[in-house]
Amino acid sequence: SADGATTKLAVALSDGLRVETVLMRHGGRTTACVSSQVGCAMGCTFCATGTMGIVGDLTAGEIVEQLLHGRRLGLSGASGGGGSGGGGGSS
Repeated sequence: SADGATTKLAVALSDGLRVETVLMRHGGRTTACVSSQVGCAMGCTFCATGTMGIVGDLTAGEIVEQLLHGRRLGLSGASGGGGSGGGGGSS
């Protein structure tokens, strides 16, 4: 984001699909919203991910990988949060 409070990461999976992870900084802490699925069932027309439907579930390793990418960016305060939304495209 323009104010630096939010960072969106596109994480490439080993099968070539992508998921999105969002890091949100607020109140002196960082929260990581990680994807647990590729795609989304919500069908929101304004969101590229929402229009693709559910493609599949992530493995535990793929979920943890998202946190490791956040930590690698120096965001060691990241705490797991968020849930089922997924990537697959950029919104």
